[in-house]
Amino acid sequence: MRMRKKPNLAPRMERCSDILIADPSQMKGKWLSLKPDAKQIWLEIGCGKGGFICEMAARHPEINFLAVEKYANVLVTACEEAQDRGLTNLHFLWGDAEYLDRFFTPNSIRTLYLNFSTPFPKKRQATHRLTHPHFLKMYRNILPEGAHVIQKTDGRVFFQYSLAQFSQC
Repeated sequence: MRMRKKPNLAPRMERCSDILIADPSQMKGKWLSLKPDAKQIWLEIGCGKGGFICEMAARHPEINFLAVEKYANVLVTACEEAQDRGLTNLHFLWGDAEYLDRFFTPNSIRTLYLNFSTPFPKKRQATHRLTHPHFLKMYRNILPEGAHVIQKTDGRVFFQYSLAQFSQC
């Protein structure tokens, strides 16, 4: 099912400009400046409507949270949720996980969340999975030794694929 375009998307995105990073590559190496008293950065890739990341940010005000989403239609909902809740430790990146190495310096992310990622079930789509070796190598670069990658999925095949990739990489 195709997602419908949100009404008034452009003005809604504009109203979120204080927490929405439209060009994340401009912030490379500067993410802690968004919350100078934070000691860590936690990142969610594919935040969707933002329910999880907003709750995490509310529970951990001492952490600088970032959330990546490539679809503006769902990203705007996440941004509005964060604004409605008055969260100052959460910012959103409008971009694709394919370019994380352009957004983050090595060892800059302490915890990485992959919540209910699109499983891309067809074999020819494997390179799009967020647990494909291409992505895992990128995560290894931005995560320091001892960092956490936390994945949640309800797809058994995707879960088994992910386990195999984690152990190989």
